Amino acid sequence: MREQRVVLEPFGLSEILQCSGVVCANQHGFMMIKGYMKKEKEGEYLKLLGSSVWASVMVYDEWGKAGVLFTGVVTDGEISVENGLKTLKVKIKTGSFLMDLETHIRTFQSPGCTYDEIFASFGASYQEYGYIMEEGNRKSINRFLCQYQETDWQFAKRLANLCHTVVYPNYIGSGEKLYFGRPMGTNRGGVTLTEYMIRQTKTGVAYEGTLREIYDIGDSVNFNGKNLYVIQRETFYNKGVLYHTYTFGTEKTEEEVENRHLSGVSLEGTVTGVKGTSVTLTIHKDECSGAGRWFPYATVYSSPDGSGWYCMPEKGDRVRLYFPSEDADEAYVLNAMHFENGAGGQRTNPENKSIRNKQGKEILLKPDSILITNNHGMSLELSDDDGISIISDKKIVFESEEAIEITSVSANIDLVSPQKISLKQGNTSMVLSDSMIMQGTKVRLN
Repeated sequence: MREQRVVLEPFGLSEILQCSGVVCANQHGFMMIKGYMKKEKEGEYLKLLGSSVWASVMVYDEWGKAGVLFTGVVTDGEISVENGLKTLKVKIKTGSFLMDLETHIRTFQSPGCTYDEIFASFGASYQEYGYIMEEGNRKSINRFLCQYQETDWQFAKRLANLCHTVVYPNYIGSGEKLYFGRPMGTNRGGVTLTEYMIRQTKTGVAYEGTLREIYDIGDSVNFNGKNLYVIQRETFYNKGVLYHTYTFGTEKTEEEVENRHLSGVSLEGTVTGVKGTSVTLTIHKDECSGAGRWFPYATVYSSPDGSGWYCMPEKGDRVRLYFPSEDADEAYVLNAMHFENGAGGQRTNPENKSIRNKQGKEILLKPDSILITNNHGMSLELSDDDGISIISDKKIVFESEEAIEITSVSANIDLVSPQKISLKQGNTSMVLSDSMIMQGTKVRLN
């Protein structure tokens, strides 16, 4: 198709002065169009430019058949007077531009999560969202992904890079729509280029040439015996005629896309499961709000021979998921954070060090003492000032395979009981109660 007439809707231009635009992989398509307008339309057009308006550049061939060259949201517009005539100039971007305005935090933890499921999760943020999976449909990612402070468009490009493909914006209709992979276009047959350029890219050879015919991204052509695809279209206006510089390629164009903001980030979460040395958790700011991946839990010290520190968090504990690099698959969980709710002010003195579980069992290291307690009537305290204190609301048992020795070097040994004290060795015993009873084969009193 070759255009004979160019129309900008919903704006009416009596004559086109300028028209240029580009559609390519991994970028928002854009178009700029300028032309003369009717002066009485100024108020109407200013009102349109002040709202969120979609515009289409329509083309008509010599038989009056209409086609859409480009559709997008108007991002900029101006009315000016040149040589006594009013002109309107608008800049249009594809609806994918609306996916590149707001950043999000989402984690995709399920090992069976597919590309299609991830793109479906974007939908709640937009009014006319849509996507076509030209590649990767129902394909599992098989890794942990984190969208951190990325727009959906940025994240879509990173997903495409993982799948060894690209994303294209939809430039034919309105809405926040994209293609995952090169669109499936129409077979245009043979093409003749009198002038062209050959470029070597990272993924293959590309041919570049200018034509009057209007092709769409993904259309296939045959040039010099090679089957090629339209992977880029650049439009320009010259002397009242539209021209299109196409890039034809045999392979998909790819680029390295990473989220460099992710390296060094930690996200707060709540533990939902514990197993061995791993935990599952939900991320507090996660818009997807789901768990499922087992993350390794970092410890103070660990050795391959089994020695080290093993102290895992429990369900409900708040921890941080740490990302040491841009690769989310390397993420691990850091030590739990301090929260005073329910701690009863036990963490107010930094000189005191403690280990405590939720059942109240505690080892407390103070500057002048060591305390082991269940906080329910049992404790063992080693005090620099008061010595050793053992307190229990249950019985205390001393048992040894060998000797037990109790010695006081310079003071007394006191045994005190409100009922009785018993000493027994073999068949010999002594009981102290209200009276003293001694038994044995021989009893000697001096």
